[in-house]
Amino acid sequence: MAETKLIDVHTLAQFWGVDVRTVQNYADARYAQPPLPREARGKYDFVKAMKWMYEYQKKKIEVLETSGDEKLHALRMRGQIIKNKKDEIALKRELGQLLDKKTTLIAWTNQINVIKNYLNSLKYDLTRDLEDIVGKDVFTLMKEIIEQNIDRIMEIISNLEIEKYVIDEEKLLEEEDK
Repeated sequence: MAETKLIDVHTLAQFWGVDVRTVQNYADARYAQPPLPREARGKYDFVKAMKWMYEYQKKKIEVLETSGDEKLHALRMRGQIIKNKKDEIALKRELGQLLDKKTTLIAWTNQINVIKNYLNSLKYDLTRDLEDIVGKDVFTLMKEIIEQNIDRIMEIISNLEIEKYVIDEEKLLEEEDK
């Protein structure tokens, strides 16, 4: 297993040709994204630090090559990310991996209607079959209990807001844009 080489902040700052405070700022998430990985207070893994600096410099070069303006570059990168997500949604839709929200809601509504029909049938079948088995007094009481319970289930199903359970990927994308 490779042994990690920890170096102190002064050595790293001298190696990079910057002051100690700059290295400390690199390790602070408020100033650099992602921050320079720190192993302990004032101690850095030399290999991780060099990989981080490589990526950091690569980003700076990319900004300079594209426009020189960091804010403009960040906007362009954000626009590219949004375009990529839209393209991904279009591809998923084309491949049949993404369902249309309206179609999904119609399918769920149809299934709920089937369940309601079965519950209504169950209510009448149970009461019909029960009438042959028990006496008139017990039958009336049990029929009322069956009807109340099935009506309660029907009410729960009727109040079910299917729309809030259907994920609309396009809406998620729009919310991310804000």
